[in-house]
Amino acid sequence: EHIDVTHKFELFLVTKIANEIGYGHRMEAIERKIGGAREANKVKHTERLLDMKDRITIEDCVRMTWKDFEVYVGKLYEKMGYESKKTKDGPDGGCDLILTKNGKKIVVDAKHWENPMHVKIIGQILRAKKNYHADYGIIVGISTFTDETREEADQNKIELVDRDRLEKMLYDYPITREKKSDLISDISADDIYEEEIDYT
Repeated sequence: EHIDVTHKFELFLVTKIANEIGYGHRMEAIERKIGGAREANKVKHTERLLDMKDRITIEDCVRMTWKDFEVYVGKLYEKMGYESKKTKDGPDGGCDLILTKNGKKIVVDAKHWENPMHVKIIGQILRAKKNYHADYGIIVGISTFTDETREEADQNKIELVDRDRLEKMLYDYPITREKKSDLISDISADDIYEEEIDYT
């Protein structure tokens, strides 16, 4: 006989709660337990829907500015258990983020390019790896890598994260949107230097 999802959940609750509190209890006690579990399930489902609504998608990455992309790449790796530090604005020498985990340092170049990423970026990340005394290098982008880039990366042990892989990472380690004022691209010099500095 067919049992829909709702009835399956109710049956599961009855069995679970009866096993926990014993079959000798009155039905009213079991019904109260079922009601509490049902409400908890609704809250959990609502929280999950809200999380999905606010989570960053690959489409969001494409639409955002390159500065915000760097911020969210850092947040993504933080969600994956890394410590992330953004490098200073200006010429970055092929390094936008510095990750650390288990005593290892990793330089990350976040490429907000719509066109396929060419082989020159491998030389940039290798120089950054040397300059920052890093153990590994990663290039993250919203597009694809050319075949030549993939071959060069493989030879130099550089990890590549293209659009498809980034999309999967965002699914496996969801991050949510920040308030607009929290994004680096919205922070002005006045926000950083709130007080006049006396150099005398």
